Amino acid sequence: MKNKLSLLGLCLSLVFLVLAFRNVPFASFFANLKHLNPFFVLIATIINLLVMGLKAYRWKKVLSPIEKVSFRDALKATFIGYMGNNIFPFRAGEIIRIFVMSRYTKSSKPVLLSTVATERIVEGLAFLGTFLILSYIAPVPDWVRNSVGSIAWVILGAFIALFLLTFYVKEDQKTLFRSRAIGQFFEGAKQMRSLSIFSTTLFLSCVSWVVQIAIVWYAARASGLSLGLTQSLFVMVVANIAVAIPSTAGHLGTYEYAIWIALSVFDISKADALGFAVTYHLLQWIPVTVIGWILMLRMRIGVKELQQEENGNGPEAAQKKVTASF
Repeated sequence: MKNKLSLLGLCLSLVFLVLAFRNVPFASFFANLKHLNPFFVLIATIINLLVMGLKAYRWKKVLSPIEKVSFRDALKATFIGYMGNNIFPFRAGEIIRIFVMSRYTKSSKPVLLSTVATERIVEGLAFLGTFLILSYIAPVPDWVRNSVGSIAWVILGAFIALFLLTFYVKEDQKTLFRSRAIGQFFEGAKQMRSLSIFSTTLFLSCVSWVVQIAIVWYAARASGLSLGLTQSLFVMVVANIAVAIPSTAGHLGTYEYAIWIALSVFDISKADALGFAVTYHLLQWIPVTVIGWILMLRMRIGVKELQQEENGNGPEAAQKKVTASF
């Protein structure tokens, strides 16, 4: 089943790559890449790394009611996890960062998984708030509105279901799912009921989205494009809709296609749009992957070990397979 899903993701990526680069004037495309402004590329890259630090700090705050972890340890796990997202399909890096964090904490993996789920759901709520701001200050195409609407139902449904189940499932209760791991998962998710933790996580998520608008703006300047605040916000929203589409590692193809479609709304040529898309994608992919790889080697974690975790064949695999469905 997993191989079939990977093949499906690969096919989707190839389809979107063909759609994106079909009939593109490659001379103009490569000229755009050749004349990149290295100063703006550097600024965008630095801001992206700051966003990684912000996400690590957010995860540290989500974990704080369960177990105190250092920002340094959260940052290591976050970088290695996002590196995993870049080199493995279907966001397997989320499982990998749980595996890395389990080396620094006494918490079980189902509990750590619950913190990741909580973090992602609250981040999704912040994304919906960002979209509402965009739709208020600028006209939004119907296809974007419909796509976000579908995502909104999933995020809100997950939030309500997880919130309600934290009242019902106890850590040692086996009657509902007949699994202690599930009980541990929902026990760990109880921090969502803390107004302090929820509001802090939501605030940090909103800050993260705002800062990511700056990455779009500087990446556009590096590519010779002058995007306004609203345009940068629109590109960021569409790019993150693309991330939700199942594909191969690093969202290759879907990312480029989505950004080209977004910039076509502003009558930007296909060559310039794709030049920006590739630049924007790579400045996020390369630094995070390199840093994550270095941290992984320093922790003496092998690629084979990560693959075992990604495939569900590592330690506590049975427990993880139960919780991964949630």
